[in-house]
Amino acid sequence: MYHNAIRERPQLRYLAVNFLNDGRMNWEFRRDDVTLEFIDALLSLKGLTCLDLSSSCISDEALCALVEGGLPLRKLSLPGSKGYGYGGISSLLRKCNNLQHLDLQATEFLNDQCVIDLSLLLGNLKLVNFSVNAITDLSLFAIMRNCPLITEIRMDNTGVGKQKLEEDCLVVNSHLKFLYLAHNSWLDDGSVTMLASVCPNLEIIDLTYCKRVSKGAIDILQRCCKIQRMDLAYLGYDLPQFQFRVNFEVPTLFILNLSHCRISDEELSLISKSCYKLKELNLNSCHQITDNGVKQVVKNCKQLRMLSLRSCENVSCDVVTWMVFKRPSLRKIRPPPRFDFEEGQRDLFLRRGCFVD
Repeated sequence: MYHNAIRERPQLRYLAVNFLNDGRMNWEFRRDDVTLEFIDALLSLKGLTCLDLSSSCISDEALCALVEGGLPLRKLSLPGSKGYGYGGISSLLRKCNNLQHLDLQATEFLNDQCVIDLSLLLGNLKLVNFSVNAITDLSLFAIMRNCPLITEIRMDNTGVGKQKLEEDCLVVNSHLKFLYLAHNSWLDDGSVTMLASVCPNLEIIDLTYCKRVSKGAIDILQRCCKIQRMDLAYLGYDLPQFQFRVNFEVPTLFILNLSHCRISDEELSLISKSCYKLKELNLNSCHQITDNGVKQVVKNCKQLRMLSLRSCENVSCDVVTWMVFKRPSLRKIRPPPRFDFEEGQRDLFLRRGCFVD
């Protein structure tokens, strides 16, 4: 049903089709969403560089037919797609020598050996999403080693941290800037410290729900001198003891998410002094912090624009007004529980440039 519309737009360079939108939610009743007729229509788009076929049923035959047309693909996204196997995707990647963006999230057949072999075909790759349960550290470090131009790796909900590697198996990758490793239950301090040693130019790291990590996050801050954003929600949640003491300067860090972390006022004060250029700080459900810790942040972080205190039971409502008047840079505050506006207070905050949500 899509091929006629495609043929009417021969100048298309980007095409995205989400096949779940056709209402056939049950895979049992879906056969070859991406038909050869559909592929033939795609091959008429001689300038097509970005193709997204999310949640499709696509066969190896269709993938092979796709590459025979010589499309100049730079981006290929097949998240949640089924029907094809290693043979089809490897044949495609052998022909698409200039592919820079590859998304195979939730691909059922992928394992470490598949990723290692595929990485050898991806010399120009810059961004990859291999969020697949079966892969481990072997896949992560194969990409870092075999894809020298890689800048962004997404491996959420994988087995990263399960397969420990010897240091002589590692290669420093100075291009990698963005590393997303949320929901990796095997990841621990040793694994994260190792990553810090081989990814010196990281700018963003996501360790959300990595509940066995604590000191490793400190090593990232200390060793990665360009770090700008860290998402650390639930950091160390499964550890019997948790500390997050940052007692060295981190002038590059702008965004920090510490929601659901067991940090104290003392630790929060250290963070505010060390990470004094913070612009956004999320402290949702940090139940141990009080007004004292919050006030240290507001005093020391002079560029702070957003502060979230939702579900912080030990922070008083009175601190909100104090923050608005103390730190003119604040543009958004998510207040602690039980906060309610007094008459005219919302407009007063808005006149000062701060939205309290």
